Amino acid sequence: KEFMIDNFKSPKGARWKVSGSPGGRGGLEYTGDNVEDYKRRCEIKSADKKESWQALINLCRVLNQTPPENLKTELEKILDIDGLLWFLALDIGLINGDGYWIRSSDYSIALDEKGKFHILPHDMNEAFHAPHGPGMGGPGGRGGPGGGPGGFPAPPKPTDIFPFFLRDMLELDDAQRKKLDALQKDTDTKLEALFTPEQRKQLEEMKNAPPMVFPFPGGSGGGPGGFGGGAGGGQPNMGSGLEINPLAGLTDPSKPLRSKIFAVPELKQAYLAKIRQLAQEDLDWAKMAPTVKALRDLVDAEIKADTRKLTSYQAFLNSTADSLPEDAGRSDSLRHFFEARRKFLLNFQESPRAK
Repeated sequence: KEFMIDNFKSPKGARWKVSGSPGGRGGLEYTGDNVEDYKRRCEIKSADKKESWQALINLCRVLNQTPPENLKTELEKILDIDGLLWFLALDIGLINGDGYWIRSSDYSIALDEKGKFHILPHDMNEAFHAPHGPGMGGPGGRGGPGGGPGGFPAPPKPTDIFPFFLRDMLELDDAQRKKLDALQKDTDTKLEALFTPEQRKQLEEMKNAPPMVFPFPGGSGGGPGGFGGGAGGGQPNMGSGLEINPLAGLTDPSKPLRSKIFAVPELKQAYLAKIRQLAQEDLDWAKMAPTVKALRDLVDAEIKADTRKLTSYQAFLNSTADSLPEDAGRSDSLRHFFEARRKFLLNFQESPRAK
């Protein structure tokens, strides 16, 4: 209720949480009018009312069944489209590794008192670094039936003890994932102590090297040259590392908030404008460095004193530092993420085949 009051000026309305699960179909596909189908995908966090579910089903119906030429007009009646476009831009612009763009999950839905839906970020702890491995797409695992939505899992990093795509395939719960994260952190710390500075540097370079580019059906290649006209780049692909394509999943039916929305040229261009604004203004390290430093100073003593943290104190210092020693590696450096991601997004242009 506090959230609804703070953001929508009234406690009335409905809220849902969409948690991650491979094949969980949490992307707001329309699968008919059976409420139970939607209850399996979305956990209602407000009063469980029939009218709330009917409104959500109607949103899915309009989103998935309205022709592109009419979609904007119909959606504007029931959905905050500008807010949705910002959600989509933040989700993939900041590479939310468990987000909607890759797993159709870890986001929230709010229905305000006036009957308008809002799509909101939730649980973005996997953002601000390269993805460890993409989600497994729609039902059927790798790419869904018939090679449909999703993509092939990224190869594990050199020191991964249990690759992320295997976590998805086994549908590990949050508690299991946290324990695995702790094991991974412990392993990384022990390996760091084992290797020489030169070996650590080489290992970081191996971790950061993009293994390959994965072709995605309906994806959109991109390349340097800025937003707008000009020659585009290569085969349709999702990209890898910090060069994740902001137009990935153009024809993925399991993610209609991307595939259906981007089928409307006006909305796709509005989204790309927000991607550019995010890169130009919010990923500018010169602007963000003072904020990062202030927050680092605020929690520094507490993190140093914490005896149960999942990463070392030195890892915290490295990730928030304005500059790093040569042997420290840059994979988890916020500055490296901001600068590399910003450069890629500012130079990205839409492939002609995706227009």
